[in-house]
Order: sequence, then structure tokens, then C-alpha cells
Amino acid sequence: MPSVLSENEYNQVYRILGGHKDNIDTLSAVIEDTALPKLRQAHSFLDIGAGNGYLTAVISPHFQSCSVIEPSAEFSAHLASLGFNTTTATFQQAEINSKYDYVLCSHVLYNIELSEWPNFLDKMIASIADGGMGTVIMSAARGSHHEMSYSLNTRYKNSTPVIEYLQNQHIKYSVEHAISHHPVATFEEMYTLCRFIFLEDCFSAEKYFSLSESERQLLDNKVREYAAKQKLDDNSYQLTAHVDLIHVSK
Repeated sequence: MPSVLSENEYNQVYRILGGHKDNIDTLSAVIEDTALPKLRQAHSFLDIGAGNGYLTAVISPHFQSCSVIEPSAEFSAHLASLGFNTTTATFQQAEINSKYDYVLCSHVLYNIELSEWPNFLDKMIASIADGGMGTVIMSAARGSHHEMSYSLNTRYKNSTPVIEYLQNQHIKYSVEHAISHHPVATFEEMYTLCRFIFLEDCFSAEKYFSLSESERQLLDNKVREYAAKQKLDDNSYQLTAHVDLIHVSK
């Protein structure tokens, strides 16, 4: 799916996000406490859209082998250098010839059209071995971050459509809740982060580029206002968002 932002902008933001190790610790702790103990066995792990690989690196020691699928050439080369079995492609493009005891899909679906989510989820679930589990991590439809996103697009991308699809398909799942904190030192970093998140979550590239110059300026002003509100007493900034970890059992 075409992105509103360039690959360089995408990678820049993920470097900022990758520096927030507390969030990696939070997500990995939830996975280690609520998903991994329920696996029948822990031979193989697949990380879909592994990005910078920080979460991959924490979860992979629990398994005998780790495979990753990552479309960014830069991140893919980095993941390969860490010793992971790496495929440079989108998950939709990748050919899946194995079943995995645990499949992780963390903050990936924002980059995919909502209409394509059912096929994506079906393919993900099909890649899970019997007795295994998959986890989808997405922003949750609650909190001030949700309210801002909803004001931009009432059908913005969050965990709700995933849960609704699983319910409609009578697929066994459970949901764990977490809160992510993204601290940065400057307003420009916070603006860059907010612009990335809200544009990627709320607009397709087609929709964004169809906006007039004045509409884009109004949107930019709204994002800047929201970013400014994230200022803390010490003059640094922190973005807070609720997150759902949706565990699918096979």
C-alpha cells in the first residue's frame, strides 16, 4: 500500500520509536506473561513487519528459530545481520511455507487498507501451527489519542476492526491492554511523531494527496496543536496512547 510518508521518513520515526525501550519492555512483558506460557511448544517464531527488531530481539530467545518479514530494505538488512531468517517483502507478498508456534504482528496493519485486513488476518492465522498463537498489536479505541484520531477519521485504523473480524469469524481470541509512552526532547520531534502517526492511521495516500493545499494546512495546524499539548513540566514532550494486544489461539 502506498504511504503518505517516504521510506526515509518512515525509518526516521521508527528510530525515534525504537529508542523508547520502556514500551518494548511493556509489550514484551505482556507477551511473555499472557501468550508464551500458553503455547504447546516453542520451536518457531515469525515476526511480521519486524521494523527495527527491538521487540523481535526480546521475544526470539524463547524460540529455537526466528523468521522475520520486513519490507524496508534498511531494516531487513539490519535484521539479517542479527542472524534472523529474513524475507524482504510485505507480508502479502511473502510466500509462507511453514507453520509457526508464535506469530507476532506489531503495529503493521496501519500500513494496509482496511479492505485488505481480512485477507491479511486469514493469512496470518493460517501461518500459526496447531497449539500455537498469534498476536496483533494495535492502538486501542480509547483515550485522548483515540479522540484525536477519531476527529480526523471516524474509521481510522485501530484494534476495533480486528476484534470485530475475529468475532464475526468465530475465531478464538483474547485481548490484553497496555499503555505506551513516547518521550521526546523537543517539539519538532513530537510534531514529527504525531504527524507520522495521525497521517498513517487516519489517511490513505490517495485520500491525503487528494486534499487541497488549504485542507492540508488545516490538518497540519491541528496536528501541531495536539503535539504542543503533549508538553511536560520539564519542557520535554510525551505522547501517550492505549494499546491492545489481541491474542489469537490456534
